[in-house]
Amino acid sequence: MTDYQIEDTFTTDPADMGWSVFAGTSLDWDSLEKIGGSLGSDVDARYSKFLGKAQLPTDNIISRFILMAENIGVNSAPALIGLFNSKTVEGQDECFAIKLLTDSNDIRPQVYIAYNDGTTKIESTSTYSLTSGTKYVISLRYVPEDGKAYVGIYDFLTETLLSEISVNIDSTKSFSLNQAGISEMSATYADTADVWVYEVDALGEPDPIIYTSLYCTPSEARLMTNLDTVNDMSDSTIAQIETIYAIPQVNSHFRSEGYDAPFSSGDDTPPLIRTITALLTSAYAARKSYIGHDPNESPVYAAVLKEVNSIWKSLLNGELELLDIDNNWIERTLETSGGMLSTTDGQTSLFSLDDVPDITEVISGGLYIGDT
Repeated sequence: MTDYQIEDTFTTDPADMGWSVFAGTSLDWDSLEKIGGSLGSDVDARYSKFLGKAQLPTDNIISRFILMAENIGVNSAPALIGLFNSKTVEGQDECFAIKLLTDSNDIRPQVYIAYNDGTTKIESTSTYSLTSGTKYVISLRYVPEDGKAYVGIYDFLTETLLSEISVNIDSTKSFSLNQAGISEMSATYADTADVWVYEVDALGEPDPIIYTSLYCTPSEARLMTNLDTVNDMSDSTIAQIETIYAIPQVNSHFRSEGYDAPFSSGDDTPPLIRTITALLTSAYAARKSYIGHDPNESPVYAAVLKEVNSIWKSLLNGELELLDIDNNWIERTLETSGGMLSTTDGQTSLFSLDDVPDITEVISGGLYIGDT
């Protein structure tokens, strides 16, 4: 899935991570680990963070929340947790959310959809009750292909599916949702209920990764390092790093030595090209993961580059041969570039992460993995 800059656990002040109170005063954070509060006193209150990309009813919308409700009364106000439009004053006016009913001394999750016409509001029924004071993992899915929206309720510790609720969507209606968070829904109830969100993963379907245009798969690049921040990167992020940074460097270096690059890609990528590209992609990914620190502090930054250049030198010295997938020798058919020749004045042209534009300028914050 593509991460729209929303994957957060609240271990620091949420305000420093882009979260803010949209309106009202009753929502806040507590102990730096959860956001929410005693809902039912301010219908305008919303604690939210902008998505990197607005979600539309034509999208497969997938979100996940860790939440807990407690201190409910027999006439407590409901809460909404999900995706909202920042231009609506009340969160319930245009949203796709989990509605927590807390008005009968229990907590019942429902699916709730409000379209932008201001009148079409769809909600499911619900008989499943959550236990007060217990954390749950709850997923929220809007699936145009089968015309339904779903709420999945999972055990927090085992993530075992406990219940799934669905409702038919209205394919003739529209919305644009650009925030994730928690919202009040009413101020007319006699009691309030404490509703807390501990973690939010707001996800959408990824742009398709066309592997046939790549030299290595994202998984192959991940295998080149055990750095957690690289292993946790999405396929789309790694594919973008490979496309923008690694492949152009590989092509330019081999063209400088007389090889006709670009090479065959996908399953037809020459094995040596695949290995060098995977190593170089992982080096760039390691550099990206250390943005906010000194990239040279990355434990694999220098090591991976050293391995790439060791392979490159071995090829230039005749210790390795460039073969295609059928083990046929790939000959040099172009004139070499004197400015980059490894034999010019005894110098060796090495791969470097400094040969291209700064990674922070090309890969925007929407795919940012380092500090937020």
